[in-house]
Amino acid sequence: MLLPISRMRDRLARAKALNETEHFQDLLHAGEFLIKFCVTLLVAASDENTDGHLYRTDWQLARADSLGKWIDAGRDLLSGPQSPLIASAIRPELDEIVMPTS
Repeated sequence: MLLPISRMRDRLARAKALNETEHFQDLLHAGEFLIKFCVTLLVAASDENTDGHLYRTDWQLARADSLGKWIDAGRDLLSGPQSPLIASAIRPELDEIVMPTS
């Protein structure tokens, strides 16, 4: 398991032992961490093109003032105009994630 995720799990376990309020706050932090971590991995797996889509996404994320901007960037990278920029090596796994379910 990746070290940052392992540390977050340890932090959640310690907070659960303390009290419910601490555990709730750490669950919120864990959710934010996972969203930002996943979007960062998507950005890292993307290729730059001549239109500067990836640069624009990087710029927006560096100046993001809310989690909503990170979610929008992830949505654009997965199914928006930037989806063709994702490296072909991880495309099959992403297609499974994005595939609609009935």
